Amino acid sequence: MKVIAIAKNTFRETVRDKIFYNLLIFYIAMMSISILLGGLSIGEDEKIIKDLGLSGMAIFGALITIFIGISLINREVDRHTIYTVLSKPVSRAEFILGKFAGLSTLVVVNVVLMTLCLILILYGVTGKIDTSFLLTLPFMFVEFLLLAALAIMFSSFSTPTLSAIFTISLYVLGHLSPEIRDLGARGQGAFSSITTAVYRVIPNLEAMNLREEVVHSLQVDWSMVVISIVYGLVYTAALLMFSIFIFGRKDLR
Repeated sequence: MKVIAIAKNTFRETVRDKIFYNLLIFYIAMMSISILLGGLSIGEDEKIIKDLGLSGMAIFGALITIFIGISLINREVDRHTIYTVLSKPVSRAEFILGKFAGLSTLVVVNVVLMTLCLILILYGVTGKIDTSFLLTLPFMFVEFLLLAALAIMFSSFSTPTLSAIFTISLYVLGHLSPEIRDLGARGQGAFSSITTAVYRVIPNLEAMNLREEVVHSLQVDWSMVVISIVYGLVYTAALLMFSIFIFGRKDLR
């Protein structure tokens, strides 16, 4: 119940955050531009709108998750409200889990809103409701959960600026993980060892990217689907456990 109470309060605060609305407006504006771009390509308008729509959902959703996530703990510390919360029978683990649950709820709302926007635009262009792209949403949601856990982990011991840099860097590297793996395979000596180690440690976010398969109607490897989702959830749980460990030892004075 304590975790749920913190989650509800966190959601109320985050849903009023200007970053959430600003990035959501940018997404809607980008989708409006995609209609014009789709009209320039005869017969390819649906694919272009889907591609831009899903790419926009991934990028803007990630930015919303990261920039709101990195401020959750530091905002409480700056306002000194964290002392009031922790002075009650609330453990630091419950505080972290409550913040994560509240941010996860915002992620759900964000994904739903952007999905509805994409469906409406596709309907306006094609005259039919196409839901084939919905296959990508579970993967996108798991990726956002992982990013939320990353942002909270870094903010548990670092400043918002450094937390943003660290999280965005891992987001970019996570989507470049196949290239990093290939570099390690082609390299030699220390370079190969370092790139291989980086590939194994960073989250493989590209494994949760099904946009190309959905947009171009390619065959999906369902065994990899299950593995990718389980991988993302396990990685998220590990990050939360580490966040609880670090935050439990943080001096808040």
